[in-house]
Amino acid sequence: MICLPNPAHNFTTHLFQTKIFSKGQDPGNIIYHPVIQKTFWMLGLDRVLIDGKDTNMCSSDFGVKKCALIVDSGTSTFGIPVAFWEKWDSTLNQIGNHDNVESWPVVTFVIDGKDYSIGGDTYLLADGNVISDVVKAEGTTYFAHGFQKFDAGWQEYELFAAGDFFMSKWITVFDRDNDRVG
Repeated sequence: MICLPNPAHNFTTHLFQTKIFSKGQDPGNIIYHPVIQKTFWMLGLDRVLIDGKDTNMCSSDFGVKKCALIVDSGTSTFGIPVAFWEKWDSTLNQIGNHDNVESWPVVTFVIDGKDYSIGGDTYLLADGNVISDVVKAEGTTYFAHGFQKFDAGWQEYELFAAGDFFMSKWITVFDRDNDRVG
C-alpha cells in the first residue's frame, strides 16, 4: 500500500492491475461528480437502468429513500441495496442466459445526468471467476451476474457500492481537495 502526499489520487483497475496517478498527472478527460457524504466517496445516483429501461429503484414511486453510489476501490464486485435485491436478481436472471455472455443486459447508473454503463462482459462471473473482455472464459459452462446484496445500514440513502466491476471501465479520480470523484 502506498500513501500519496497529495489528497487527489486516481485509480484505474483492470484484472487486478491498478495504476495510481499522482496529482498533476492528467489521465484524460475526466467528468467530476460532487461527493454528497464525506464518510464514504458517496455520489448522488439519479437512476438505474437495465437495457435502457428505468428500474424506478431511485424514484419516489418505488417508495424508497434517495439513492447514492459509493465508489469503493476495496469492493471487488458491485453491491445492490438489500431493499432492491430480489427485484434486481430476478430481473437479471430472467433476461440473461447462463450459457451466453452476450445475452446479459447492459446496466446503466446515471450520476448527475451522466450515464455509466456496464455490460455482461464486465459484471459476469464464469464458473465463479471474474471474466473480462481481455480474458475469455474458454470452456465455461455457466455464467452468473456478480452483483451482491449490500447493506451499509445508512438511514438516509439506499446505497449501491461500485467496486472493481465499475472501476475497471473508467479511470477513477478521488479528489479530496475538492470533495469530488471523477
